[in-house]
Amino acid sequence: MKQIVFIVLILTLCTSCSGNRKKILETKQETDTTKTVQLDWSEGSFLKPYMDSLNIFKEGDDFPEFLKDDCFDYVNKFYWKPKHNPKSFRRQLIYSVNDSKTLLLLLKNEDKISGKVCTEKLEHPYGGDPSDMDSQQLTNLQLIMIRLKELEK
Repeated sequence: MKQIVFIVLILTLCTSCSGNRKKILETKQETDTTKTVQLDWSEGSFLKPYMDSLNIFKEGDDFPEFLKDDCFDYVNKFYWKPKHNPKSFRRQLIYSVNDSKTLLLLLKNEDKISGKVCTEKLEHPYGGDPSDMDSQQLTNLQLIMIRLKELEK
């Protein structure tokens, strides 16, 4: 009789242990679920907020700060594609504006727009003389005026 009680006791303990082990495994699986975050480092996602700030700009809005930066292209060279012959972000942003009224409003605040030419140069990977980027010889102010003339045609 003692043997039967002992066997029942052992079976009961083993059943409760395996139940606890199952709960521990379930808990561990719940905490091990990882969440994946997809980061978009593309040029398009980088430029979109700047384009939006220009295209929705209205009287009384905060002035787009990046227009003060004559070397905006070089400051953000992480996003260049291709790295060795990049296109000007400044030009892309200003040429994204399709409303001449917005450009006129920007020109109304021309004291807040850089009128300087960036003096940084593109480094060539295999030597050679450094060169200017596309549209680098133009200031932000000049780019806005050129775009306005294009839209008024």
